[in-house]
Amino acid sequence: MSVEDKKQLYSYYEGDIIEFQPSGNGNWHGYAIQNTADECPKEIAKALKDKGIITNSEYKKMINNKSSNKKRKRR
Repeated sequence: MSVEDKKQLYSYYEGDIIEFQPSGNGNWHGYAIQNTADECPKEIAKALKDKGIITNSEYKKMINNKSSNKKRKRR
């Protein structure tokens, strides 16, 4: 199950929120979000919670995550 935001798609997989970006050739590139508070719109995290994909506890951890210097890892 995924959630849309403008051009991006977001999904939850093995504890990570994955952001998918469209490319110019019709393919998608996925990245695990390292810092959900900085990189994931709160509306997306809330939609994942409302759809039952993540728990309320996971949602709170995501929106309160502190800044990190970690780079995004490509999937």
